Amino acid sequence: MPSSFFILFFTASSLESVTLLVLAFLCFRKHTPTSIYLGFVYTFTFTAMACYVHAFMQDSTTLARFFYFGYYASITLVMNSLYLFTEQYSGIKTKKYFFHLILTLSAADIIILFFMSYFSKLATLKTDYLYSEYVTNPINYHWYFNVHLGLNYIYSLGTICLLVYKSCTSPKHNRPQYVNILIIFLIILFLDAIWLVLKIPVDCTNYFYGLSGILIYFFAYKFKPRNYILKTLKNIVDDSEDILVCFNEEHKCVWYNLAAKNFFNEISDLNNHFETEFEKWRNNSTQFEDMENLFSWHIKVEKNGEILDLELNLHKKFDKLNNYIGCYFRTVDVTETLRKEEEQRKLMGTDSLTGIPNRDFFFSQVRRIIKAKPTTQFLFICSNIIDFKIYNNVFGEEAGNKLLQVNAQRISEKKDVAAAYGRISGDMFAMLLDEKLYHDEPFLAVMKSMEKEFSNTFYHLHMQMGVYRIENIIEPISSMCEKAILSMKIAKGDINNYINWYKDDNLNKNLDEKLVIGKFEQSLSNGDFKIFLQPQVTKDNRILGAEALARWINTDGNIITPDRFIPVLENNGLVSKLDKYLWEEAAKQLSRWKKLGREDLHISVNISVKDFYNEDLYAVFTDLVEKYDIDPKNLKLEITETAVINDTIAINNLLQKLRQFGFEIELDDFGSGYSSLGLLKDISVDVLKIDMSFLQHAENVDEKKAWLILNEIAQLAQVLNMETIVEGVEELAQVEKLTSFGCKVFQGFYFAKPETITSFEERIHLI
Repeated sequence: MPSSFFILFFTASSLESVTLLVLAFLCFRKHTPTSIYLGFVYTFTFTAMACYVHAFMQDSTTLARFFYFGYYASITLVMNSLYLFTEQYSGIKTKKYFFHLILTLSAADIIILFFMSYFSKLATLKTDYLYSEYVTNPINYHWYFNVHLGLNYIYSLGTICLLVYKSCTSPKHNRPQYVNILIIFLIILFLDAIWLVLKIPVDCTNYFYGLSGILIYFFAYKFKPRNYILKTLKNIVDDSEDILVCFNEEHKCVWYNLAAKNFFNEISDLNNHFETEFEKWRNNSTQFEDMENLFSWHIKVEKNGEILDLELNLHKKFDKLNNYIGCYFRTVDVTETLRKEEEQRKLMGTDSLTGIPNRDFFFSQVRRIIKAKPTTQFLFICSNIIDFKIYNNVFGEEAGNKLLQVNAQRISEKKDVAAAYGRISGDMFAMLLDEKLYHDEPFLAVMKSMEKEFSNTFYHLHMQMGVYRIENIIEPISSMCEKAILSMKIAKGDINNYINWYKDDNLNKNLDEKLVIGKFEQSLSNGDFKIFLQPQVTKDNRILGAEALARWINTDGNIITPDRFIPVLENNGLVSKLDKYLWEEAAKQLSRWKKLGREDLHISVNISVKDFYNEDLYAVFTDLVEKYDIDPKNLKLEITETAVINDTIAINNLLQKLRQFGFEIELDDFGSGYSSLGLLKDISVDVLKIDMSFLQHAENVDEKKAWLILNEIAQLAQVLNMETIVEGVEELAQVEKLTSFGCKVFQGFYFAKPETITSFEERIHLI
């Protein structure tokens, strides 16, 4: 039966061990350097205690020898961790090599202790009969044990120095958190010294290690002296420029900050002043009891002959039982803020999204600057992002806003040379610049930088700039702006033309454009737009079908070529109306051929980029097939690389649905875009229409390269089980060579130019 001493011995050890493990867990969970080192202190203290208990209670000297080694090694690690914790806790950083030196010495010490214990050289173990139990204690230590103790006392001295330094240099109200830990540590060292000197059989300092660990956790994380808290809070609120005044539940002023004292420095008894003013306010405000916890209002106060605008905020405070315990006023001087806001409203209109001047303020700046410098030659410059609406649709409004903000930032960076700048609408930005300061290169660099930053696999950003040289300073600013914009519109279809200057003939082109727009709707209703068909044939001139091309037949019978009206319709959002008209005309023609027994013929129709965003293409084409009772594979749908790269995933999903319905998809202009091979991986099409630009240059110095590329494309199409149609074929030699590559269908002037439906039907012997 164990004696009461050993029962108490084990119970105390167990309770402290559990406590140390809990504290170690709490420290490691905080994930801070300070808490992690303190967690190691608790972990190694627990290990030291467990090893000592097992070593002391052993009647086997062999086991006791290794448990004592674990005890000594753990004490070394405790001292190491305690020093590192103190370093983090005090905020005093030592050299990094010192940290490595400590770890190296400790590791060497532990290794030496292990081998000395293994060879029974560290100490002689003696078994005694104590309190009715056999216990084992070390005696006659090897001289190295004193080296081991010396290292630990050096670590302890370092810890003491850090704590003494912080205790002496910290503000008075903050010293207790260092002094308390210092006292605990000194007490532990004192008890440890007593044990060594008196050689007491039972080393009770282990329990004091555990107890000190608990106290350190309390003082490090839980204990905050009231004086420390009050002083800290006072320093914080005194640094505030806002006036703070506190009242208790009896409406007595109990505290005010330094800002209040400075603001009312002419009043000697501030407590009485605040209480008197508070009483007047409560008597005049019958709603005080019913007011919400936070209540704000504005007042004007005269100080040193100046009228100040103050914002008052009343905060009522309640305890956990909802009993009123007082309130405080927070007063903010908003005089300067209101003044600046007023000046902003009067002097400048700012665009809310980009932060730069808006149209009205920019125009007023331009008028003022031109009037002030009538002899200076100014340029009115406008820039925009081509097809910005498509960017918005593809990537969302947030991404579109980000693009506009970056563009505005780049423009504002030119404020040192620009007389004025601003955002005049949507994606349109403008600038007024002295012609002497203008150079193309900086503007080109900005636009190309923007294109590079915002272009990706799905969208290629393009920017353009229009420049108008101001000739008449009394001309309306809006007219100057229109001319700069007009110079951009004229070159909108040419993405390689970044900077466009206004010329007098721009006005004529603009008039032509307006004429096209004005006549378009009526001409579409009158059927003036006709389908022309360009045959798609085999080598032996067997016609398989045709591509539908739009021609505008004027009232005088002359044909308006597509290059005159297609760009205009695209730039003004009207091309989708023309496309829908042509799709229906093609469906009608296929229905007529079906009734005449030529269901083997097909017509390819073009789908422009904007059709994907303006129309429900699946509904449109399936409705046409059902309306005219035609086979969907005879109405082939022709798309361009440009259309697909804007939103590959969504468009591919649409194409998949159309193919499942029975339509065949042709990829037009293959090879002329940016990522043709990537598109073949990402989208599903049935036919590749190889761009005729390969053949246009085949007779030049790169002939071999052009034919090599054509051959590889043809082979790639065969591997992917796709048909090919080669556009722009003009010579028999080209046909022969393309046939040798495996190409079977051709389209070009060698076989036939685009022709009327009547001419095409004569060619296929329908007429």
